[in-house]
This record gives sequence, C-alpha cells and structure tokens, in this order.
Amino acid sequence: MKTIILTLLCALLWVGTTQAQESAISRFYQKYENDETFTVVYVSQHMFGLFAELDLEEVEDEVILDILKDLTGLHILVTEENAMKRYQEALGMIKDPAYEVLMKVREESTHVQFFVKRNQADIEELLLLVQEDDDEFVLISIVGKIDLAKISNLAKIMEIEGLDYLEHVKEDY
Repeated sequence: MKTIILTLLCALLWVGTTQAQESAISRFYQKYENDETFTVVYVSQHMFGLFAELDLEEVEDEVILDILKDLTGLHILVTEENAMKRYQEALGMIKDPAYEVLMKVREESTHVQFFVKRNQADIEELLLLVQEDDDEFVLISIVGKIDLAKISNLAKIMEIEGLDYLEHVKEDY
C-alpha cells in the first residue's frame, strides 16, 4: 500500500513539475492570445510537416525545409501597446531555471534577449523577447530540435527581424 501511495505521489509531483516547466511561456501566450491588442501567430508541428511535402524549386527552399523538419511549434505575440510592461512581464515569467540566457542585446532603446531551454545536450526551445522604444513588444518561441546556426540562416533568408542577432552566437553553443 505504501508503494502505491508513494508511486501516485511521485506521479502527481512529476506531472505538476512538467506542467510548471512548460507553463511560464504557455501561460503568457494563453493570457494574450485572445487580446485584440496583440497579433498572434501559432504554427503547429502538423503545418511544418505539410511544408515538407512541397515541391522545391530553389536551394533556399531546401535550407528552409531542413530547418522546419525538426520544429514542433512556433508561437509569436506582437503588440504595440504597453511594450515595456509586456516585456518586463514576460521576463518575470521566465525566471524558471530551465531557461538560460543565451544572449542579451541593447541597442539604443531596443532590448533583445534570447533564452534557450535544453533537453540534455539539445536545445528544445529558443525564446526571443524584443522591446523596442516602448513602441513594440515581440515574443517568439520556437520549439523542437533547435540548431542555432540553421535558425540564424533561416532568419537571414526570410529576413526575420530580431533573429538576425543569432549570427553573433558561437556555433558550438
């Protein structure tokens, strides 16, 4: 009987811990996904799979598909209202030790922070927070098997503002 109770208790703690680790960014996203002041984008793993079925015409397409095949989700939130407040709120929610700072950039009144969440040696989430001139707040969460060099290359090809800072990260990270 003690073994059953102990097993159930451990299972409940594990579920609670798993939900707590995931919940910081998920809660933030869910809090604002129906807020009309935000532009909201979510791309599912299924959508990334559909991209893999496309006919490739250019070398750039192959590079993009090579990156997308390892991704399982993409969340983007953008707002032009209370940008600094939203940025500070998001920073406060990711105090989770599972996230480590990859890079911080301050350029005039623009603040950019990259965080990574690892699963042993692999990066499983890349999180980007941008606050610009108190005019705009951007949160981008890329989930899957992350190769920073490939993501930086994707950012160049697709001209994704903010992710271009990744070119300054060492390739062996």
